Amino acid sequence: VPYLLVSFRLAGLFLATPILASTVLPMRVRALLVLMSGAAVYPAVPAPTTLGADLDLWSLLPAVACEALIGVKLADALGMV
Repeated sequence: VPYLLVSFRLAGLFLATPILASTVLPMRVRALLVLMSGAAVYPAVPAPTTLGADLDLWSLLPAVACEALIGVKLADALGMV
């Protein structure tokens, strides 16, 4: 589950970054970049302490949406610099 959340944050970042969101890169390449970047960043993420053992799709959906929106906002902040 933590890898999924890291990947969704990176997907939001890649979705809103102008260079990576262009149509020059095919969608499969962008998806592979997100998954590989998630695998590279995941070991640096601290272990979660708030995720319960009784996770289902509906309880995980707000966390996934939040991570994706954080990634989009990070990309927006980087675009302003």
